Amino acid sequence: MIQVILFSSRQEELSEIRRQMGVVSFRFPRVESELQGTADLSQWQEWGRQNGVDALICDVGVDGAVNALEAVKQWNPQALVFPIAGIEVPPTQYVKPEILPYALFWRPLQEGDVQETLRQLLSAIGRERPGQAEASFRVKSRQKVQYVPYDDILYFESWNKKLRLRTRHTELSFPGTLGQLEGDLPEQFLRCHRSYIVNRDYVTAVDQKEHLIELEGALCVPLSRGYRENFVEGSNETKPEE
Repeated sequence: MIQVILFSSRQEELSEIRRQMGVVSFRFPRVESELQGTADLSQWQEWGRQNGVDALICDVGVDGAVNALEAVKQWNPQALVFPIAGIEVPPTQYVKPEILPYALFWRPLQEGDVQETLRQLLSAIGRERPGQAEASFRVKSRQKVQYVPYDDILYFESWNKKLRLRTRHTELSFPGTLGQLEGDLPEQFLRCHRSYIVNRDYVTAVDQKEHLIELEGALCVPLSRGYRENFVEGSNETKPEE
């Protein structure tokens, strides 16, 4: 169980981060998490005394919050730090060796940014917990071997006699065929075209009229007739034919 403790002086931020954690957690079904949130800095610091806290989300704009964060980090040195800050807080206050923030919740909070930061949180801690972590896909090239969490992958594409893996932030190419790959992937991956396998957790809509699958990040991949029926049955989001 991933333990996350959250402090913010603003109730609306507590509510928003809690809500978005529920949304993002659905994409990490193999990673169990628990988030405790409070507007009381002393209570947050007391929670931080507990062993096994994995992530610290802290409103560093409050007097004493940075000192409390440093103390909690000493008690749980493995914990990842996610400050909540805006332009009113100089980065020099919280970007320091004693804290080493992993990522930042930037004010004013935006839904997409909050989701992305929470996704990074769950993904990063999950990779460190082999018993809980989402499995990773192994990409081997001549130079090195890389491991990409399945929950980070948007789709696989057959391209130029190679395979291409796409995440939000990168693309990796490697030898192989979709036929060889298809049977080895987790169940969230569905074949939608002779050249594509997509992660259904990132599907926002299936447009049967235009034969397109819409993904988060304003991306689209084709949906062929041969794979349409099976794909639509395995996906939750559809736009009907007109």
